[in-house]
Amino acid sequence: MKQFFFISAIIMSTLSFAQPPQRGDRTPQKTNKTANLSAENRATLMSKKMTLKLDLSKEQQAKVYQLFLEKTQKRKDSKRHKQETKLTKEMRFKTLNNRLDQKIAFKTEMKSILTKEQYTRWSKMSSKKGKPYKRHQQRM
Repeated sequence: MKQFFFISAIIMSTLSFAQPPQRGDRTPQKTNKTANLSAENRATLMSKKMTLKLDLSKEQQAKVYQLFLEKTQKRKDSKRHKQETKLTKEMRFKTLNNRLDQKIAFKTEMKSILTKEQYTRWSKMSSKKGKPYKRHQQRM
């Protein structure tokens, strides 16, 4: 009986230190639910989500829709261009610079469309988007 408990204790201790399986190519990647949608559909969804969160008027909703439509079309074009060409350091700098310019322009457009209260709520919402992932990365 003592041998049984001793052997079971050894087996349990070795099993508790076993490593979990590696997350290489075997596990499917999380896919974006809106990745296969057209630019118009994505812009519609994004503007409606913003309408729900910020209580936008019809005029504001139409302006935000146009802004998101332009943004999603530019993003799809840049993705297509990125897949076709291999970027050099200079080209990478230009694309990053253009992306930051587009973000600044988007922010100023949103500031002109939204009221002060809506803009502050929107800026808080947009600043919280990537934070859980960053926290997870810091823990690792």
